[in-house]
Amino acid sequence: TKMSKTEDLDAILAEMAADEGTTAAKKAFYLAVAAMVSALPAYLFCTPMFDLNVPDHGIVFALVTVVSAGALSKAYDKIATRSKAELMEERGDVVNAPGERLTKQQKADRLEAMENSTDTESTAFALFRCNLIFFLSMLVLAFYFVPKLSSHIPTVGIYILSVAGPSLMLAARA
Repeated sequence: TKMSKTEDLDAILAEMAADEGTTAAKKAFYLAVAAMVSALPAYLFCTPMFDLNVPDHGIVFALVTVVSAGALSKAYDKIATRSKAELMEERGDVVNAPGERLTKQQKADRLEAMENSTDTESTAFALFRCNLIFFLSMLVLAFYFVPKLSSHIPTVGIYILSVAGPSLMLAARA
């Protein structure tokens, strides 16, 4: 059967959450998503509106994408870790329902299922939150604030400030 993109992402996140030793895999996942998100503004700046081209500005696009991807992946990790801890604390009593007698294995199974679902939820929340803040900040900076600072800022400078700024801010404040 063919899965939708949402189901496919849910399956990947659930598979990653099911395997406890996937910190490197999760960081690679965060970095891959961050690289795609960081590369999208380069496409916007190559349109006739901004008129930057890849042959002349490819190195700048690559450097800003790498810096932004690293910062965004760090922000994803920080937010996911913090939200998972908060959710696990809130849901701690779910494993032991009042008046219910469970064996140690049943409790362990419930706890593992709760950890997996909480990990998936916190990862999805971190991706949503960071990407929303990144894109909204990037668009506001690119189309409003940076051009208002000075009309003498070159378009490549607007690109650097608009893309690197929000990602670095997210990494620092996440």
